[in-house]
Amino acid sequence: MKRFITLILVNVASLWLIDRVMRTMYIGSANTLFLIAFILVILNATLKPLMKLVFLPLTFFSFGLFSLIINAAVLSIAFSFAHGSYMMGFHTAIIASILLSIVNAAINSYLE
Repeated sequence: MKRFITLILVNVASLWLIDRVMRTMYIGSANTLFLIAFILVILNATLKPLMKLVFLPLTFFSFGLFSLIINAAVLSIAFSFAHGSYMMGFHTAIIASILLSIVNAAINSYLE
């Protein structure tokens, strides 16, 4: 349970920072921010491994670059569940997922 809450809080901090940096992404309120982070943790634990398994051959032949598309799709799905937030296009989701990975890794390395 503690790990689950830590993951949510790390995603909240990362999403808040990315929202401040990117103009093509908008999160309306703190409640929406926490909801997106919660949904993102759930999707990363359930849907993302399934998508990686299904698209394993495509990921293999693209030398792992297709995993960027999977990450962007999961982020877009999380945003679609939260009212009061939006992303302008799939290219924004790709850039945001790259930034989210970098910021999450930095925060997790600081916490450990």
